[in-house]
Amino acid sequence: MPTDSVPLALLLVDLPGPKDDQNVSIWSWPSWQVFSGWSAAPYQRNFNDIVKDPKRRLTEDTHKAIISFVDNFRSLPPEKRRSYVTQTKEDQNTAGRKAWKAWVMAQWKTWNFVEIVETALMDEGMDPWTAMRADGTNEVLNQPDFCSL
Repeated sequence: MPTDSVPLALLLVDLPGPKDDQNVSIWSWPSWQVFSGWSAAPYQRNFNDIVKDPKRRLTEDTHKAIISFVDNFRSLPPEKRRSYVTQTKEDQNTAGRKAWKAWVMAQWKTWNFVEIVETALMDEGMDPWTAMRADGTNEVLNQPDFCSL
């Protein structure tokens, strides 16, 4: 099974629900806000209004490009979403795709997610070899594999 990139994974966990009352964005979760330091996603139309620090805001062109890219991603059937995010061929959403990936990966460096997961696993007495045995595999998943774009 392919490992999803962090930019793709964040889009997949924040898909709107089938009904308006089921659309609860991870960016509104208090625990996510504490962890990530963000209360809005850059594809939200009011992102620059929510983000108080001008240094953390996006330029208008970048913001529009990300919104367009994510809107198109969400309109695709599920089986086409992964390739849409990971494609390298130029299209009308290349600027938004690149901007989204760059934004996520810049944040990823500050989130220390891998260290948090490793600590949680160690607290439970797990290590990579125990996890591999439990999963029935001989391959270790490493951070570069997980974070590949």
